[in-house]
Amino acid sequence: KQDYCAPVVRCPPVIKAVCANDGQPS
Repeated sequence: KQDYCAPVVRCPPVIKAVCANDGQPS
């Protein structure tokens, strides 16, 4: 969904909330 969405463990805290929805690059 989010192109900047890396695996949750590598996600910056600010973005992690967004990444938690899928946790993977789109």
